[in-house]
Amino acid sequence: MAARISTDDNIDIVLMTVREQTFAHTAFTGLGIDLTDKRIIVVKSTQHFHAQFAPIARVVLYVSTPGAKTFDFVNIPYRARNLNYWPRADNPLGE
Repeated sequence: MAARISTDDNIDIVLMTVREQTFAHTAFTGLGIDLTDKRIIVVKSTQHFHAQFAPIARVVLYVSTPGAKTFDFVNIPYRARNLNYWPRADNPLGE
C-alpha cells in the first residue's frame, strides 16, 4: 500500500508500507503525481529505477548515504584485495 503526502509548496512525498525498489513511474502516477510537473524526482533505489526514469531526466545523480552500501567504490577500505582495479586504477589490465 502507498500514501501520498502533498505540501502547499508543490512537494509530493510517496510513502510505502512494504520495502521495495522503484521500477516505474507508476509509483508516482498511480497516486496522481504528474512527473512532468516536477523539477526534482528522488527515488530510494539502487539501479532498478534507471530504465524508466533516465529518459525523462536531464541528469541522474547517485547519492551515497551512511549504511551498508556505498557507490564510492574507490574509497572502500578493502583488506583482502589488491588495489589494481577500476575505477581506482585507470588501466588495471595494463593494456
